[in-house]
Amino acid sequence: MESATLVVRGATLVDGTGRKPIENASIVIRDDVIAGIETESRGDWPERVQVIDARGKFVIPGLWDSHIHVGGSAGGLVSPEEFSPEQYELNWRAYLYNGITSIFDAGGAKDSMLEWRKSEREGSLLGPRVFAAGPGFTAPGGHPASTIYAGMDWLVEQATRQVDDPDLARQKVREVVADGVDAIKAIYDDSGGMLPKLSLDVLRAITDEAHEQGKRVFVHVQNAPDAIDALNAGADGIEHMVRADEAGWEEALELAAQKGVFWTPTLAVMEALGRMGDMTYFDNYETEGSVSRVVLEGIRQVWQDAGTDRPEPLEPCLESLRRARELGVKVALGTDAGNPAVFHGLGVHRELKLMVRAGYSPMEAIIAATGKAAEKLGVEGELGTVEEGKAADLLVLSADPLADIRNARQVEVVIKRGTVYRRDELAIKPGELRPVPQEPPAEEPDQPEAPVAGEPLSIEQAQALLAQGYRLFFDPANAGEFHKGREHLQSAEAGLNALVKHNPDNAEAFHLLGQVQFALGEHFETAIESWGVQPDERAAGRYFEASLKSAERAIQLDKGHSDAHRLNAEATMRLMRYKGWMFAASKGPKASKGIEQAIQLDDANARAHLAQGLRYFFTPERFGGDIGKAQLAFTRALGLARDEHERFLAHVWLGQALSRHQETKSARQHFQSALAIYPNSSWAKALLESSHEE
Repeated sequence: MESATLVVRGATLVDGTGRKPIENASIVIRDDVIAGIETESRGDWPERVQVIDARGKFVIPGLWDSHIHVGGSAGGLVSPEEFSPEQYELNWRAYLYNGITSIFDAGGAKDSMLEWRKSEREGSLLGPRVFAAGPGFTAPGGHPASTIYAGMDWLVEQATRQVDDPDLARQKVREVVADGVDAIKAIYDDSGGMLPKLSLDVLRAITDEAHEQGKRVFVHVQNAPDAIDALNAGADGIEHMVRADEAGWEEALELAAQKGVFWTPTLAVMEALGRMGDMTYFDNYETEGSVSRVVLEGIRQVWQDAGTDRPEPLEPCLESLRRARELGVKVALGTDAGNPAVFHGLGVHRELKLMVRAGYSPMEAIIAATGKAAEKLGVEGELGTVEEGKAADLLVLSADPLADIRNARQVEVVIKRGTVYRRDELAIKPGELRPVPQEPPAEEPDQPEAPVAGEPLSIEQAQALLAQGYRLFFDPANAGEFHKGREHLQSAEAGLNALVKHNPDNAEAFHLLGQVQFALGEHFETAIESWGVQPDERAAGRYFEASLKSAERAIQLDKGHSDAHRLNAEATMRLMRYKGWMFAASKGPKASKGIEQAIQLDDANARAHLAQGLRYFFTPERFGGDIGKAQLAFTRALGLARDEHERFLAHVWLGQALSRHQETKSARQHFQSALAIYPNSSWAKALLESSHEE
């Protein structure tokens, strides 16, 4: 006993195993290991022993967050300071402040994560123990390469491995294991049919190779069928809870229980997504000490602009978690921290409350955040519980967490690797990181610079050029015609720019200008490899941005302009690809309302019904997508189509909706009708060919 260095004396110990609490426990720590747990009262300890008097207090293991993304700020992505080295230091510290002594980063920039892990183990990073997956395995062009990371080539390279071949997948697994990652993360999610997804063969290759290399595989899924596939492919853990209102949810949970696989629900991010725009969400969140002013002001700014009309994803996930508990599924706490309003460190306490709301006892929730989380990462032999021989990661609380899970926030002392931290020393102070005033950006022209000079065009002339441009874009016989279509559109843009300059109150001119810019955005997105046509996504994004501004101006001038509302919504939806999911989450509901308003103003607006159908077609089911409703909207659009271009689009999309319902014969008839309008359309030809293969 003489060589003991630290004693936490006289506490009620909740050790994380599920055993009955031990009263009057003294935890003896030598170096960074728990040397023993004594229950006999003792008066004096040798002078060389540091004693923390915890009589009347409670000790629990250090908490875990087994699903975070430290690269995310948890803010509104509105300030460079959210991603400064200083802010990252505060994020790491926020974990310790909230009693989280271990985290698993479930996918991020490999080199940065491994450097942070090295710094923590060497003692130069003030933060929790770090376990990291490094890059996430996804399909080429899949999530998050083409969503969150779109346009950031360095991050795509660091944080993803895009594979579509089993042999390549195995090779890449070996490479990242050689780099030193702690586990493998795979993304098995097509965003409701919007994105490419790993094939099952590739997912199996990833799990098989990872297991051969001694690493576990955790699979991000969006729905129950994907979870079932991942479980059958050998996943060691499923990331994100499935919904109780979707097909196959109980089967997925039963299979997870049968296979003994870990499930990490990430309820906190579900709650945040469902509450975007609701400013009361921040009431009683108690961010003081945990969240910097930069992050908090950024997220409040975006939250306020987000609107509140969105599906509620939390309740069906809570119902699934209740069933998971009944089935005995092994649940490890994880929050998806780094996503907007899922704050680093603090999110764990949000997750604990939600688990209790789903029917877990406080004891069960604590086990999920300690022993089970450590077991998920395969380190239960040294971490996760307060037992003799385990690492000295533990918390001293001032109140009983078993009486009220909210008391897990009442941290007085954090001990990690045997080192004592007083909570008030870890708090983020109000003045530590403030937003830096930004120089106002140089004004950019509202529209992309027109490459073709021109005099003002009449509305009729511009409409004719737009129609010609559309036909040559969707129905080109050769590369020359394709480029000629772009020239027609650029001429229309130049003439309309001149028109609105001379007549700035012409709502129809602004609407038509926006439609031309939208068509140019589609043009620059397009790649036709056989003709040497390469996409220019930077230009496409600028044109969609310009289209949105033109539509907004048209609405300012004429609030009753149905098609301007429709264009505003469509341009917003296209910009989601370029501006990322935060833009999508905040602007998506407004786009939906814009489509509805367009239809209310003019129920005969075929393009508005097409847009409504596309919204239902591409939105994941859990967020309100519905192929049946999409089919009805496309059918309505076809009946209302005013010109050949609208008829072409309606046939193409109606055919795709029918294909989703396995109505192949009817789908082929619509693709053939589309080809009767635009015989050279490679899009309609490809759809017809693929429907034949089915």
